[in-house]
Amino acid sequence: MMKHKNATFILGLLVALLESAQAQEINRTSPDLPFIKYHNTCSPSNPFDKNADGKYFFYDGSFSGLVNERKDLNSFHDQSKAYVVFELERMDLVQDGVIVKNFDVTNDSIVTNKNKQFVLLSNKENIYYFTNDDEIISTTSYELTVQGKSYGGQSSIVWEDYESCKSYAQKYSQETGKILLVSQILFVFDRH
Repeated sequence: MMKHKNATFILGLLVALLESAQAQEINRTSPDLPFIKYHNTCSPSNPFDKNADGKYFFYDGSFSGLVNERKDLNSFHDQSKAYVVFELERMDLVQDGVIVKNFDVTNDSIVTNKNKQFVLLSNKENIYYFTNDDEIISTTSYELTVQGKSYGGQSSIVWEDYESCKSYAQKYSQETGKILLVSQILFVFDRH
């Protein structure tokens, strides 16, 4: 009886691991694209896929698929357990220092509008180190900090100037080989 229960448990564990691996393969159409955690029927595409349809995506440390209507992001808020979530619009995809795709955005006056904010995301996680009570702590994140700021909190990743954000994306992608996505922040939900 005990061997049967152990075998059933192990079989169940193997099935779960296989399903998880298959889900990750489905959610990542290329090794260069980050994993997509949040899906609905309207969001099959990866924000880093330059040929994908869709403007908007949800980000809380993990990515949603792309949608064409912002209202389609609502279901992701219910799924997320994060304290801070962003609704974003794709602007520029940068690879090897070059803007490989400029996406049509909803606001033509982005550069001149002082109230717009931006976030710079990478296709691969970045490692950040900081100290806490003489202990060195590391964390990983897809976000890139504003040039000259230390990682920590929303203010360290929100860019106030589109041109500075885009210029840094070009420089950083050239240096690291990572693909970067300049995105306009449309909405921030903070549960703190």
